[in-house]
Amino acid sequence: GDVPPVRDPATGRFHCAVEGCGAEFETTGALKSHRRFCDGGTWRCDWCGCDSKAAGGRKNPGPNGSGTLCSPCGGRFRRPKSDAPASPRAPKVTKAADGGSWTPKAPKSRPPAAVGPQTCDACGATFETGGALAGHRRFCDG
Repeated sequence: GDVPPVRDPATGRFHCAVEGCGAEFETTGALKSHRRFCDGGTWRCDWCGCDSKAAGGRKNPGPNGSGTLCSPCGGRFRRPKSDAPASPRAPKVTKAADGGSWTPKAPKSRPPAAVGPQTCDACGATFETGGALAGHRRFCDG
């Protein structure tokens, strides 16, 4: 079975027992969470070859399946036409089923939030925030 973790008397921390790992943790819970994904430093990104520490511990899906690319390469895999990150303001052009392309409509903007005390139209109760008024409206018998 699994050997229970032992606190290092010198550091007071728990060490990962996987060969080549060397990670240390304050709690056994953190160590147990780490063990689920620990590979002892043997994982390499399929595209750039970096190890799991250089990848920041984040493994992304790639052409060979899940967890095969590091975070930067995973981003390039999702945006194959450009190595640059997509601008959050630029509309995403998507290929349509017929081979053409289309750009999704921009989301509708919300009206500006009201400032100051909010009053229920039905009963006249006053609230500090619009959220509190919205919660009240669900049950107001007015």
